[in-house]
Amino acid sequence: MNENNPLLLFLQEIFKRLNSKSPRFFKIWQWIAAATSAVTGLPGFLAMFSIRLPVPLDALANKTVAIAAAASWFIARMPVQSPAITVTQDGALLKKSDERAIPFTAQSEKKDALQQGLAGSATLKEVINSTNK
Repeated sequence: MNENNPLLLFLQEIFKRLNSKSPRFFKIWQWIAAATSAVTGLPGFLAMFSIRLPVPLDALANKTVAIAAAASWFIARMPVQSPAITVTQDGALLKKSDERAIPFTAQSEKKDALQQGLAGSATLKEVINSTNK
């Protein structure tokens, strides 16, 4: 298969992202979406067994679909990319999360880096200067 096929690359990235660690912010939204899916799917699931919900509960499920669609649109607007700082000599891209713009994500990423033992004594300026030599 062609390794440069855009569709295959897109699908590979989807599977990679599904199996990657998510920031806590998005984990919370995942739980909200799961609960919403359960509420909206329950009437259809019960209908397979000829069980009908009372009209008010069925109406709630229909309204929940509209709310879920709006929430999905909102969540799809949330991911952002941190600005690139530099590209190292070996082609690695360095990025830094803007702590003022996305403090929750920046704090989470910093905590993860420290847990992975990535703390160093160099400042960002020193790292950039050492990669641009």
